[in-house]
Amino acid sequence: MSFRGVSELPAVNWCMWQKIVTTMMPTDEERAKLQEFQHAADDLVLGSAEQFLSMLCSIPDLSARLSLWAFKLDYETTESVSVV
Repeated sequence: MSFRGVSELPAVNWCMWQKIVTTMMPTDEERAKLQEFQHAADDLVLGSAEQFLSMLCSIPDLSARLSLWAFKLDYETTESVSVV
């Protein structure tokens, strides 16, 4: 499945964000091991899972950003329910 733009991405709900924040965020130990590996083996190519973790590690304040986004989704849902 490929997407051409953000508007084509499937909708993300609260449960999906909770799963991302709680299960997919790399731990400090995983970050350290990934950095050690990247520095020790510059000529080796990372697997897709390690590339994904590396990309997540490169985003500043990712956990805080995802938490804020989850709060926004929850707030918008709460507001739309209370308006009805």
